Amino acid sequence: MKNSKLVKRVLTFLAIVGLIGIVWATYTGNPYEAGLDTGTEVSSTYEGRHITILESELIHPTHADNLVDKGDQICFDGDVSSPTLVGVSFLSAAAATDYVSLDTEGIWNLTYTNAALAYIGDPVYIDSDANAALTDTATNVAFGWLLVDVATSNTAVVVPIKVHGDVNVD
Repeated sequence: MKNSKLVKRVLTFLAIVGLIGIVWATYTGNPYEAGLDTGTEVSSTYEGRHITILESELIHPTHADNLVDKGDQICFDGDVSSPTLVGVSFLSAAAATDYVSLDTEGIWNLTYTNAALAYIGDPVYIDSDANAALTDTATNVAFGWLLVDVATSNTAVVVPIKVHGDVNVD
């Protein structure tokens, strides 16, 4: 009985923390500045997984306005040979000068196209050149892992993907 009360309290606390993260995600200023006091927390919730980046620096799917939309997969620094940040946009941008909040982790339903049959746990990659498409092409930028089997190939399907920029299994 005591354990169930503790579990409920912990879950309530985590729900409140999650709401704070959502509120933080709507902030549109750049919180990353030099010269702040030592020891000042810069990260948002979840150990810094929510970040804010200038829209013009993002690689994302193409839209009529050429701006990132809420729920778009993104990558930042399309150089496959260097560490590349990946995530999903919390906001739609109104201008290339907007700062956009991103989630660099989590599980998201996103459009994925694979060349061959794919299975739970298979790595997913983001194409930093072609419309930020999510594929099974290992020469692209690591994006995350599939959480379902995909029984079709060469067809765009919406599937849950665990977003995480390092999919090395070596």
